[in-house]
Amino acid sequence: MAENTLKDLTVGWIGTGRMGFAMASRLLDAGADVTAWNRTRAKAEPLMEKGGKVVDSPTELADRDVVFTMVGGPKDFEEVAMGENGVLSQGGQTPGMLIDCTSINEGSSKKVREFAKSVGTEMIDAPVSGNHH
Repeated sequence: MAENTLKDLTVGWIGTGRMGFAMASRLLDAGADVTAWNRTRAKAEPLMEKGGKVVDSPTELADRDVVFTMVGGPKDFEEVAMGENGVLSQGGQTPGMLIDCTSINEGSSKKVREFAKSVGTEMIDAPVSGNHH
């Protein structure tokens, strides 16, 4: 059996605020292929200095093996996942795994998880709290 490494995965990152930027940056430092989107593009652009890429819409991350989300709250999460330009909403290719690091309520999480499953994407809830240090 072949061993997969982080370098074998394509990673999408949605939400590059303080915590999200630090986490995406660490993935880049570890050699991952990371492409990011943020509502305010300028907050994601410093990732390019580490070899990351930045896209203009969450939809452009649909071809990634795994997509992490770390956004402001439940409505933001639903929008970046299932909205008009959401990573899961275009009907064609979707990421293999969606990992949500946003601290949200169970209702929103369940809603997106069911939608993700219906389009062939697995979802993991992985809420993060604390400091980015």
